[in-house]
Amino acid sequence: MKHLFKLSLALFIVLITACTKDVVTEEIPDEECTTLYTYDADIATIINNNCVSCHSGIQPPRLTTYFEVINYIDRVKARAITEKTMPVSGPLSDSDIEKINCWINQNTPEN
Repeated sequence: MKHLFKLSLALFIVLITACTKDVVTEEIPDEECTTLYTYDADIATIINNNCVSCHSGIQPPRLTTYFEVINYIDRVKARAITEKTMPVSGPLSDSDIEKINCWINQNTPEN
């Protein structure tokens, strides 16, 4: 009887842990970018059109200036590029994701 209980408990634990959902993220490869992107010319428009409506208040992360975006660059990359959970209205376009990813890989030039 003890063995049946232990076996049932072990099976229950295996089934419960097997049913957990792993977060699937898609890594964007760090490819060589043929175009040089800068914050002022390329990235500010993407941030202003997709992020600032929610990320401009007093509570962080604020993303209204180059320096604020740089302060949260790891979070921006994780949420907008890797996890694609931001913006809340839906993921950025592939083109915008590529621009931001290249810009980050190019050491985030301002202008």
